[in-house]
Amino acid sequence: WTKVHDDELGEIYIIGVDPGHQGRGLGKLMVLAGLDHLHRARGSTMGMLYVDAENGSAVRLYSSLGFHTVEFSRCFLA
Repeated sequence: WTKVHDDELGEIYIIGVDPGHQGRGLGKLMVLAGLDHLHRARGSTMGMLYVDAENGSAVRLYSSLGFHTVEFSRCFLA
């Protein structure tokens, strides 16, 4: 799922891979397809996404694609 925020910024909103199919490169293909869609169809030149820091495999994937942390949020439950 992708979202357009403005003329330059597009967001990879949701990427999901069934646990039984993880580790096959599907997440990477979906991220790249989403970025391509945002750029070609919408003209976006910047991409953003949200990821839970506890999701190590997703963090590694996004880092390998050149994403870096811009904002860090914490949530505490009492």
